[in-house]
Amino acid sequence: MTGIRSSEEGLALRRASFSYGPERLGVGVRDIDWAVPPGEVAAVVGPNGAGKSTLIALASGWLRPAEGAVTWRGRPPGTPSARAWAREVAVVWQEVPADVPFSVRETVAMGRLPHGDESSPEGVRIVEGAMDETDIRHLADRPVSSLSGGERQRVYIARALAQAPSLLILDEPTAHLDLSHQAKAAEVVRNLAARGAAVVWAAHDLNAVADAADRVLVLKDGRVRAEGEASLVFTEEVLSDVYNCRVRVFPDPANGRPRVFPEGVGN
Repeated sequence: MTGIRSSEEGLALRRASFSYGPERLGVGVRDIDWAVPPGEVAAVVGPNGAGKSTLIALASGWLRPAEGAVTWRGRPPGTPSARAWAREVAVVWQEVPADVPFSVRETVAMGRLPHGDESSPEGVRIVEGAMDETDIRHLADRPVSSLSGGERQRVYIARALAQAPSLLILDEPTAHLDLSHQAKAAEVVRNLAARGAAVVWAAHDLNAVADAADRVLVLKDGRVRAEGEASLVFTEEVLSDVYNCRVRVFPDPANGRPRVFPEGVGN
């Protein structure tokens, strides 16, 4: 399952913290020490409000840490310029715009704008390939506004792939997808990592994470509760504590990976 690992520095969060509100009353994240090298899929999991989206926003440069540092290849987000950053880093947010006045092909082609080759033969080839990878080629001439939520999600994943990123950041990318396209999205993520990219994936589906991620960061109340391979951190003790829910974990008889089953709400 492991992709092409590299000694090259990837994404790093060093004692990174961010709180919402003037008196830091919101959870945000606190003292996050975490690194994601090229060639790995790293998942971030935890209950609603645990800090997953805040961590994603810090990694992408959308938020800046109040304390600590976030770097990609040793540089702060957005450097040396916004355009150069966009040539390396792509983000797919949990909520994607619906009222977009462009076709699917035009929207996916926006991923080539940082490279300046959206109209060139090479740029068109990359756009077409991204649509094929996400199974939206048949929607190419449809307005994005006419699509279902799952179809729109695939369009924005395709736009991110068209950027040919070295770092792909995903915030709940499969939330609106049906089962077959959830599996396809996981395959796309694994293929990108196998080509040497670093992938950060915030997710709720723990079983999908166990299949696709090289390692997992488990958050609770904005802090790291556990970190490591899914087989090590997806334990009944950790998950029951994090989710305040009685959880059972069993090895999949087909591949030995953990399978997570909630049993009931705890106190």
